[in-house]
Amino acid sequence: MGERIMGNKCCCEDPNYHVHSYCVFTEVTECHRHVIRGVTSPAEDTRDHKHKMEGVTSTDSCHSHCYRCRTGKPKYMCSGHVHEFGDETSRDEGHRHCFCGTTDKGRRCRR
Repeated sequence: MGERIMGNKCCCEDPNYHVHSYCVFTEVTECHRHVIRGVTSPAEDTRDHKHKMEGVTSTDSCHSHCYRCRTGKPKYMCSGHVHEFGDETSRDEGHRHCFCGTTDKGRRCRR
């Protein structure tokens, strides 16, 4: 994971920040679907924090889509927390795809 600058702080040097990975399929539209995978933006460990998610889907049927959304607030469990998310991709090739899912439990931003 590369360094991300957060104001004056580098996420990778501040253990108060963390990220989550995610990997989901979009809904099927026009007889195909895409994979959405990545790592959220860093966020501080506050009770109601959210993360940004953005990227490009996998390529299928000779095209891909962009996506950008925010996660919901954390859902706490015994060994950490997850975030739910959902939105629509960009409109490309005359259509878009819905997607939703849950992040992994997350990891601290450290080298």
